[in-house]
Amino acid sequence: MYLFEAKFFKARVIEERDAKFIFDLRRSERGYNLKPISDNIKDQYNYIKKSLKEYENKIGVYLIIEDLNSKKLGAFRLTNITNSKINYHSLICIPEIKPNIVIEVIFCVYQLFFEILKLNSKAIFEVPIESLKVKALHDKMGIAKEFKQDNKFYYFELSQNLYTSRRSFFLNLGYGLRKYENFKKVCEP
Repeated sequence: MYLFEAKFFKARVIEERDAKFIFDLRRSERGYNLKPISDNIKDQYNYIKKSLKEYENKIGVYLIIEDLNSKKLGAFRLTNITNSKINYHSLICIPEIKPNIVIEVIFCVYQLFFEILKLNSKAIFEVPIESLKVKALHDKMGIAKEFKQDNKFYYFELSQNLYTSRRSFFLNLGYGLRKYENFKKVCEP
């Protein structure tokens, strides 16, 4: 079941059969900014089982990103799902993913935050210092604003005002949610 769909991708809840895909992706050069994982794929299976319990309890969801032909492209997590906040992190994609899909994934997550969940609080997230391309992407999108930096991270703030000011630009490019009814069910008490 897809939780939400957009013009260029679909997002579904992770399944145990995705363990090898995630394991290989996290251990590749693409996983350098994520927390290290063990050399044992069984640990990835266990992590997925834990994530599925969080999904059942409506407190988090680990999502697989697929193209419209159901090819796996990457994954990310939404955690601490409540009526007033949600955290988005650990986006990782295959090397050959098209940039428009990455941009649309990020924009759709912001759409979920502000239009579907109607969050009013400012979300804060960090980007590792080594992730210059990720930082540049957020800078160019103009929806999140860097407010601090230390020796490990760039810190960004995501606000309703920044989102609203850039929303029409991304919608005019054709980006945005097409279906999201199943996602709304995850967030219902």
